[in-house]
Amino acid sequence: MNILFFAYDFERGGIARYSREVADGLGQLGHKVFVVSDFTKGIPDPFGDRAFTSLSFAKKNLRSPSFWLDFLSLRLLVRKLSIDMMLLAALFPYGPMALLLSKSTGIPFSIFVHGAELFVQKRKTKWIVSRIFQNASHIICVSNFTRTTLLRRFPESHDPAVIPPGTHPEIFKPAADREALLEKHGLKGRKVVLTASRLVRRKGQGQVIRALPKIMERVPEVLYLIVGSGPAEPELRALTQEIGLSEQVRFLGYIADEKLPELYALCDVFVLPSMETTHTESGSRGIEGFPAVFLEASACGRPIVAGKSGGSAEAVLDGVTGLLVDGGSVEQITDAVLRLLLDEELASRLGQNGRRRVETEFSWDAIIRRIEKEICG
Repeated sequence: MNILFFAYDFERGGIARYSREVADGLGQLGHKVFVVSDFTKGIPDPFGDRAFTSLSFAKKNLRSPSFWLDFLSLRLLVRKLSIDMMLLAALFPYGPMALLLSKSTGIPFSIFVHGAELFVQKRKTKWIVSRIFQNASHIICVSNFTRTTLLRRFPESHDPAVIPPGTHPEIFKPAADREALLEKHGLKGRKVVLTASRLVRRKGQGQVIRALPKIMERVPEVLYLIVGSGPAEPELRALTQEIGLSEQVRFLGYIADEKLPELYALCDVFVLPSMETTHTESGSRGIEGFPAVFLEASACGRPIVAGKSGGSAEAVLDGVTGLLVDGGSVEQITDAVLRLLLDEELASRLGQNGRRRVETEFSWDAIIRRIEKEICG
């Protein structure tokens, strides 16, 4: 099939990575995939060898005069490329464009739903979203939580499927010699706690920093590595200085995807105590749909401490692949991290369970085939 794939983002973040995997995966299965995104900065390495074609269109809303110019250009393009179907990586910003194209050309569209985008409040926006869901030929939710939320907020949506994200267990895997890896990075003798995520308040990095003094009372050699960038970075750095933890917290910034497996393998515990918030830095409600970073950490055999936000309880099985906590509770985070740092047998068992689960349920190869079956029949 010839597929026009509208991608929210293609550079950084969970949805960006999700978009790349779906576009490339469908292309690898023999479909012709044309990705519409804002490629004005180009596609970041290592994605030069890809099974899709990129088409650069800036992200615009309905009020932008050039939105309608893009609409006319895309309308001509779908005919020229003999597009059979359109696919939306996320509801915004291309949902209205796909709906209009579908109405004017008769080409069906399918959509992936993550979670936070369902909490739109403005009446006009909610009406547009409702129309998108009513007219989508297929709706794929990343978690049961997302599906339940979708049907509660937009009950007119028809029969949404649930297909979670995946990962690559052949890339994300336990270190062959973890001691040598720790020595290579100068971390011999340290207990490493890792978070890899965008730096926004609801992800809970600040809560982990607040938990560190109590953790250090039992595990003085603990080191907290924070991977990622985002608007909360200045306040997280200020909090670190205020508590006096400059020797125990390291901000590593953005790390390219191909370097992440080694970082996961370095840590003793992966922690992301996300919280559900009614207002985020971007002005929208914050909630987790299905954080793929948990699959990556599990694939590397790492035990996890996760916040009970949205679909996190589906990505991390409490007491099986990790421990679930209230992300707003510093005490619960402290207890869970200490439990895993001090009980090596428990930490090892949870990590091994997570690895087996990823291998059997969450490889991208299997996930892409499920997506293909759902949208292509």
